[in-house]
Amino acid sequence: ITDKYLVISAYSRDHRHHSVLYVLSKKTGLHVKNIVLPGDPHVGGLAYDPLNRRLWIATRKNIYLNYS
Repeated sequence: ITDKYLVISAYSRDHRHHSVLYVLSKKTGLHVKNIVLPGDPHVGGLAYDPLNRRLWIATRKNIYLNYS
């Protein structure tokens, strides 16, 4: 959970991608967007760093995503 969002990691519902992040508005609970992770990561964990406002994902490879 970030200051504005709830982020959920999951398998792609339609099996087109390995892992996706579902971003929901913390205020309204409405879906904001999906973030498809590149490659074939299986994201088993997320952590949010509020000091640096970074979302960390546990993967086997280095992946840097810059989404606003």
